[in-house]
Amino acid sequence: MKIAVVDNLPEGGAKRVVFEQIKQLANNHQIYYFTNQTESIFPFSKYTESVKIFDLGISSKKMIFRPLGELVCFFRLRRYYQEIASEINNSDIDVVLAHPCQQTQSPWVLRFMQKPTLYFIEETLRAYYESELHSLKHVPAYKSWYEHLKRRWIAQIDKRNLVAATKLMTSSHHVQSEVKRCYGRGSTVNHLGVDLEVFKFCNESNTKSQFLFIGEKEKINGYPLLQSALKLMESEIEIKYVTFCDSGFSLNEKELVGLYQNSVATLCLSQSEPFGLVALESMACKTPVIAVNEGGYQETVVHQKTGLLIKRKPQELAEAMELLASDAKLRSRLGKNGFLRVKKYFNWSLHAQNLEKELLLLRND
Repeated sequence: MKIAVVDNLPEGGAKRVVFEQIKQLANNHQIYYFTNQTESIFPFSKYTESVKIFDLGISSKKMIFRPLGELVCFFRLRRYYQEIASEINNSDIDVVLAHPCQQTQSPWVLRFMQKPTLYFIEETLRAYYESELHSLKHVPAYKSWYEHLKRRWIAQIDKRNLVAATKLMTSSHHVQSEVKRCYGRGSTVNHLGVDLEVFKFCNESNTKSQFLFIGEKEKINGYPLLQSALKLMESEIEIKYVTFCDSGFSLNEKELVGLYQNSVATLCLSQSEPFGLVALESMACKTPVIAVNEGGYQETVVHQKTGLLIKRKPQELAEAMELLASDAKLRSRLGKNGFLRVKKYFNWSLHAQNLEKELLLLRND
């Protein structure tokens, strides 16, 4: 089967998903990859027949020129997606696997495609459908007005693009329910996996002192919750922050794994987290997780077996952190159970089998 894979994603977890899907599917199929100009740490060319790069970037205009720059960018983006679709439609490619676009969420390519398409969704357009998590309260009135107008426009583009897809696949039951709520469409669930050759355990140490926080220092990622919890703790706790705005997400895999391995626990505090890949990577390294009992964390973390699920309350977070910091035996037990859970239920081989089955059905319909 000849499969076209299309994405317009930045480097990070979502790009890793695209790579793992391509890597697994390449065992039995020919893959043709269409993407943006983002330089990636993942060797896509090793597993594809071709990698075709398009200028799918965003506008860098500022101040009064920003609206005009973004408008031009959107029209240019639409044109490039038409070119991608035209090339695929005029080829002997069997099916298309589409991933999100960092500008419009659902990519425009879906609307122009004549081939059967499977759109893989890791989250909805959260800035619009969960606007309370992306507050504009402290933004100047003119900027707030523009942002509201822009979000509404993008939401219309996103929805029209999404409904054009032949089938939808989501990464969790939480995302599945959000897709149904926001777009009124059904989807199949296919949990993501973890590469256990990369994310793995090293020598156990009882002297670990740091907790790991991966994500922006913002409300949506639970940063205020963590700061409130730290004020309640009796002992001083070291937090290792890895954020998008510093060099953290340019870490290579070995450095990232080292952070997991050398941490007491990974703090997963995001609000309505779509899936929880960070939690799984941590568990694969036998590092337990402290997660809020919301969204995708409810599907990845098992309370008192692979980590601790807490309510979104500073006191509960503080108590959970102090417990794991002081109890090496508990950390070890949770870590071992977490690894076994990831190995059994969240591996890329199983994910690829489910994905391949759906793509074959799509081709044969």
